[in-house]
Amino acid sequence: MIITRRYKLDLHSEENETGQSPMAIIRDAAAEEALSIINPKDVLCVTVPVSEAVSNGLLYGGCDVSATIVRDDAGLTVQIINPDSPNGNGLDCVKEEDKPGDELRCHGRGLMIAKKLLARIGGTINLKKEGNNYVTTIKVPAVKKLKPKPAD
Repeated sequence: MIITRRYKLDLHSEENETGQSPMAIIRDAAAEEALSIINPKDVLCVTVPVSEAVSNGLLYGGCDVSATIVRDDAGLTVQIINPDSPNGNGLDCVKEEDKPGDELRCHGRGLMIAKKLLARIGGTINLKKEGNNYVTTIKVPAVKKLKPKPAD
């Protein structure tokens, strides 16, 4: 079974009708989907990277950010798409390591930490430029089988 959730985020709409911020909406949806395929103790290894990707998307994309969450038998994929920043100082890579005196020319520390968290559970984070957009893709492999939903 494949579950897909799609979201359109707007930095200017701080909260939805339930009082959640755009980042909290995506983070909580990713956590809910992840809990069915990974161990509960590992859910922070998913929610921290998702929060960081959404935060960067809103920071750089402002009013035009979209998120898609797909869960299937193989695992979970979260994709955040945002346009390049208006001043052209967009993001171009996920920093590999933090060295003293480094300039933060890439995504910086946040996604470097996200990458390390995901690696603990066999996941990955990727950033690539597609046209005028940046696409951040987070993949988490399933470690437990999905249970079929009972028939109504």
